[in-house]
Amino acid sequence: MKRKLTLFFLLFSLTAVAQEGFYVGLGIGAGLPLGENRTTGVMITPISLLLQDKGIENSLTILAGFQIATKNKYPALYQRPTGTYKLPPGEFTPVPEYEYFTSNKNALSGGYVLLEYERYFLGADDYQLGALLSLGIGNVTFSPKDDFLKDRKDIDKNQKNQAILAIGLQNTFYFNRGMAQLSLQYGLQNPTIENRTPSLRGNYLILRLSFSSLWFNSLLMEDIEELF
Repeated sequence: MKRKLTLFFLLFSLTAVAQEGFYVGLGIGAGLPLGENRTTGVMITPISLLLQDKGIENSLTILAGFQIATKNKYPALYQRPTGTYKLPPGEFTPVPEYEYFTSNKNALSGGYVLLEYERYFLGADDYQLGALLSLGIGNVTFSPKDDFLKDRKDIDKNQKNQAILAIGLQNTFYFNRGMAQLSLQYGLQNPTIENRTPSLRGNYLILRLSFSSLWFNSLLMEDIEELF
């Protein structure tokens, strides 16, 4: 019984100071458009998952999230395979034929996976400020929302994979067995699909708020091992 009480104390009575270790957390965010990408509006991240290895001077994070655009009134071109083939002049291999449709209302969504490196340059017992670099890959999908197209299953969605690069700052606030992080970054992205969507060039100002819990660290594990 004494061991159980001691273990409970170790797990839940840690002071609100910066702690090394492995953190797991959830976040929300928004990408504010800075160019022609204003056509699709703000990119909202309703949820993201992060796994963070935090050290004394830096941290390494794997972040995965889902995002949706807030605007849908812009034209996009979609295609449907007709099931027939044609032989282009001068060619010997037949190519499939397509029927094309234009939707004036469209939904933009996507997901991403990022690897983030943060280097701290300012801090106190319960606070740290660091430079944050994010690299990764994302996928964007445009889906038609016009009434005569949105329920059709035979129309190909417009999809694109893209590289993501973002740089900025991150604030970390510590509390018992956890932390809250608020970051601001300039992100390089371009969801434009050539010959399918209007130009959406322009980068994003990315805001993210996350809350994480300390899963384990070396000091905590040493104390737990001493109990047994």
